[in-house]
Amino acid sequence: MVRSPACGLGRQRFVFPAGVKVGLNLEDAFRVTDRYVTYYKTVRLHAALGYVTPAADRLAGRHVGIWKERDRRLSAARERRRVARSKMLSPAEGCAVVEPLETQA
Repeated sequence: MVRSPACGLGRQRFVFPAGVKVGLNLEDAFRVTDRYVTYYKTVRLHAALGYVTPAADRLAGRHVGIWKERDRRLSAARERRRVARSKMLSPAEGCAVVEPLETQA
């Protein structure tokens, strides 16, 4: 594999197979950089911003709604799990409930 130093952007690198000639000129470098910056701002979720995109969500003011919707879905999922666990732990119909033996001290 041959790495092209002209294409390395931060931690991500574009890797080309051995033998492939890469003829990047300045316009190509700007195009590749612009594509990466657009991805970074509009698609990639950022942990420091609460897992929203900087341009599409945070700057547009949609981040609060996204966080509220996540909280609502998480609460609903927790409630479904709580109900499912309570059904698994409750005695089935027709089964006798056996009380634990009392220990004598």
